[in-house]
Amino acid sequence: MEKAVCIALDPDFCKFELCELKPNEENIPAFSMILRLLQLPLANVIVTTEIYYQTSLLTNRTIDGCTFLKNRRRNPSFVLIYNLIEKNSNVNHTCPFNHDLRVYDIAPKKFAMPLPTGKYIIKSGYTVSDKKRFQFDFTMKVF
Repeated sequence: MEKAVCIALDPDFCKFELCELKPNEENIPAFSMILRLLQLPLANVIVTTEIYYQTSLLTNRTIDGCTFLKNRRRNPSFVLIYNLIEKNSNVNHTCPFNHDLRVYDIAPKKFAMPLPTGKYIIKSGYTVSDKKRFQFDFTMKVF
């Protein structure tokens, strides 16, 4: 991973206390974040994810995050991403969330699928109660 950007789109709703990309014990850049939720509980979450290869949009998917957490089998592409963070986060149960969101030490080495070489951009936006609240943008190169 080359770059990670955390954007609080609604400062009355949330703020990032941590958003960093730093080498882990294997010297691989790893992403960690803490999102302080200022309005609880978090119970109605729509997740929109865009994945770009070079400059071309590969996919743009939107799901109900709470429904996904109840039944992950319905969205296999989101399962791949969720499996990366489940063990390294407190986003590992169904809604509602009555606590801040934390993710630690997510490294590209943990991606378990072959990808063509090149630059990828992943944008993941979160809408809560019909308002865009926060977003993550990741840039990575596959060699």
